[in-house]
Amino acid sequence: MSKAPSFNFYYRDYAHGTRFFSFEEKGAYVELMCEQADNGHLDLKTIMIILGDYCHLWERISCKFEKDSNGLWYNERLDVELKKRKDYVESRKKNLNSAHMRNHMESHMAIANAIAIENINSLNKGTKKVLSYPELEEVKEYFESMNFPKEEAESFFNHYTSQGWIKANGLPVSKTGWKATAQIWHKNQIKRNLEEKEKKNDKSSNGSYQSRLSYKPNLSNKEQRIKELKELGFD
Repeated sequence: MSKAPSFNFYYRDYAHGTRFFSFEEKGAYVELMCEQADNGHLDLKTIMIILGDYCHLWERISCKFEKDSNGLWYNERLDVELKKRKDYVESRKKNLNSAHMRNHMESHMAIANAIAIENINSLNKGTKKVLSYPELEEVKEYFESMNFPKEEAESFFNHYTSQGWIKANGLPVSKTGWKATAQIWHKNQIKRNLEEKEKKNDKSSNGSYQSRLSYKPNLSNKEQRIKELKELGFD
């Protein structure tokens, strides 16, 4: 059986037990525990290889490890937690192989399959409803009842007909929800009209300003000469 990829880590116990360690010592301690969880009890040579340039930290963190009968180092609490994890996994495997658990799982899967089939049927029923859409006359009548411009009714209908009655977000327009979509269309149209009007006003204002800048009065030769002399400093 492959080793469990995790073990219980009680952060409060760890924080309390390492409160006088430096950050380097805490890191080295965690590295050695991970190695123990992966490969079992450690010999001193392995410990020194793992610590590398920080092998001097062993003097401080060795208090967290015990020596077994073979002279290998291990963290006692970690051994306990690893055994708990292993026992738990094995008990779950035995439960899964028992007749009671098989019946329980088969019953659970039958219920889950029934729910899934029901959801699919509901979705299929809903699809027929979603794919339907209003006729042009119905759209015109609604726009007229809301006092929306008549031309908007046709532009709204033509747009969504060309899109297969699919909204910009990729969702379909439903038979019952198209009126809300029409209201959003109308609000957006008002916004677009205002933006176009502002652009025209900006262009008009800019053109008027440029024409004022480029305006030159029609002066006679004499008046033009007097003006040039004044610009040169002659009064």
